[in-house]
Formats: sequence, C-alpha cells, structure tokens
Amino acid sequence: MSSSVLPPHPSLEQLKKQAKSLFKAFQAADRKVAFRLKQSLSRLSGLSDQEIFHAKISLKDAQYIIAREHGFADWTALKRHVDEIKGQKRLAGTADVVFRPPIEDDLEAIQAGWDRAVPHDPLATNWAQTSRDLVFLSEEEGLSRVATLNGTIIGFVSATKGTLRAIYVVGPYRRQGVGDALLAEIIEFAQKKGWNQLSVATFHHWVGTMPGIDIRYENTVRFLEHRGFERGQLIPDMEADFQDIETASRQRPLQRVCTVSEYHPDEIEEMKAFDERRETGWPDWVWVNRIAKYPQTDHRVYLVARVEGQLVGCVEAQISHGVAEINYLSVESAYRHQGISSALLREIASVCQHRGAKSMFAAMVSHKFYEVNGWRVQREFVKMTNLLRR
Repeated sequence: MSSSVLPPHPSLEQLKKQAKSLFKAFQAADRKVAFRLKQSLSRLSGLSDQEIFHAKISLKDAQYIIAREHGFADWTALKRHVDEIKGQKRLAGTADVVFRPPIEDDLEAIQAGWDRAVPHDPLATNWAQTSRDLVFLSEEEGLSRVATLNGTIIGFVSATKGTLRAIYVVGPYRRQGVGDALLAEIIEFAQKKGWNQLSVATFHHWVGTMPGIDIRYENTVRFLEHRGFERGQLIPDMEADFQDIETASRQRPLQRVCTVSEYHPDEIEEMKAFDERRETGWPDWVWVNRIAKYPQTDHRVYLVARVEGQLVGCVEAQISHGVAEINYLSVESAYRHQGISSALLREIASVCQHRGAKSMFAAMVSHKFYEVNGWRVQREFVKMTNLLRR
C-alpha cells in the first residue's frame, strides 16, 4: 500500500494513478485492499471480503478512498488542497515560527492537523477523552508544544514519561526544520528530567495508546531514524474471515483434550486462582478485574478452557459494527503449545459469528500464532526507541 502522507508538492496525476490502481485491485478481488474499502466506505463495513468483491464500486469510489486515506472529506477537497499548494511559497527555516504550550483555543486545530497527518488513527471519535492527557500536561507529566505561523498551528508534539506520544507537521510546512525544532524541545526536556530513552507510541483507534508506529507513515519513520531512533520489532494487527478460520482449524488438531465453554459467574473463585498462577503485573490484564470492569453481555464474550476440570485458559472478545475484536487471550504457562490457545480462538470465533459478527480482529498481537490459525496481517507497527545521551 502506498503512503497516505502527502509529499510537500503532491501530484494530482499521481493521486489519480493511485485511485486507478486501487480500482484495478478491487476488480481483481485482491484481498489486500479489502480492509481499505471497508475502512473508507461505510456501506461495506459489515461485509466479509467475499461480499465486498461482489459489491458495486466505481472509480469515483476509489478516488474517494484515496482522499479519505489522505485525511480529506472527499476527492474534491483533496484536489482543491493540491491546487492550493501549487501556489504556496515554502518557508525558509523556522525564523517566523513560534513554539509555545497549547491553550484551550488550540484544541480544534490540533485535532484537525492530527487527523490529516495521521489518517489511519484519527482522534475524532475519542478526542474528548484523549485531549486532556495528550495536550495539557503538567511539568511532572511531560511536555507538549504547538508550532504556529502567523497564528496558525502547523505542528504539534507531546511526550510523557519516556514516551513520544505525538509529533506531526502539517504537509506544506514539512522538511523545513519545524519537526526538528519540535523534537529538539522534547529531547531537551527529556534529558533534564533524566529520562534514559524516548520510545514512540501510537494512538491506536481500537485500543488506545500502544507502542510503535504504523509502517505506512514512511516519512515519519524515516524522519525519526535520521534523528537517532532505532527500529525494533514489528507488531501486527491481525484480521480473519470465518471461512479461513474454519479451514485452518481442520489442519490444527488439539494435542491435549480440553473443553471450552462460556464463562459463568459461579466460576469467579476459579478465575481468581487462575490469575494468581499467572502472576501478571498489569491490573487491566487480571481476569477478575476485567470481568468486573467489562461485564459479559451479548456483545462481550468470555470463554474458558479446562483440562481435566481445571481452568487453564480464557479469552475475551467484543462485537462492534459487525467486527469481533479479541481483547485478551491467555493460557497458563504449563499448558501452552498444546493447541489450547487455538481451541479458544476457534471457539470464540464461532460464538461471535453466531452473534452477528462478520469478521474477526486482534490488535498488536503475535502474528505467527494467529497466521497458523487462519488469520492475516492487516497492518504493522514498528517499535522505535532513542537512547538519550545526557
């Protein structure tokens, strides 16, 4: 997939070619483009890949998708933006740019800039709850800054406790030192605070703030690499259709007899014992805490796995807009690599399908395990870290 960040001087002809390539991929039933179609065309959001490729989609739809992926309302808005850039003069360095802390009146402009620069993870749906801990920070929490030119916000950066949580510069003002200046303020602050490193985090539209950056933001990845950030492991989002899960399940038989059933509140004491054996240090990943915080409903499913009567595994999924997301899956260490995790994954897919889900999704998980169970990579994040020198 091509990058969804416009270059400083975008070509309308190149954008038209991207739309034509997308349309040809749809006509060829290329499953790699199915998620892009679902993400931008709401009428396809609840359909399976097979149903999508039988839908009516035109070249204008493909142009609309290209526009949406670049952060614009439609193709007309994208074309207007490209035409405007042609007549703009580039900045000469950052002499006229003001860097300052954000204020209340900046919120709308910061969000608009974010959604354009980070089109795969817009803040719009979660902005009210996200803005406070991303934009307005005490010195103890971290640092945030906006870059303005003639009163207009053209960039933003935010970091907390060793984590670079956001950095962007609006398209026409990139490659002119604005991003460098924003990053320099963060690094200086981090060194004063004694942070040993600065790791990149992503606002993931499914699960909130998570480590890494989507590799589709190629310009940002290169920018950070050239400024001392090192690439780490790749972490994928995975997706699957029920037919693929069923096909894979016939190829991976259980190595140990286990039973999988829906969790019942009477099993709470057994769940506590399971949590104690796992010794997890994260409160949100203690099963009894999750069940108390997110009760079981028709749209939130908890299943447990048992071996010889003992509870040894659990999985949770939530169904929303036709997609069932795996929120958490764990098996006690002594029972791993015996097919029990696969059994939980297959069974919860079956339950979710019967409750109306059209497809499955799991954010930032182990791709090898999910791939052998019929899942495929939807998108990938790369961890990036700068070991700061004091």
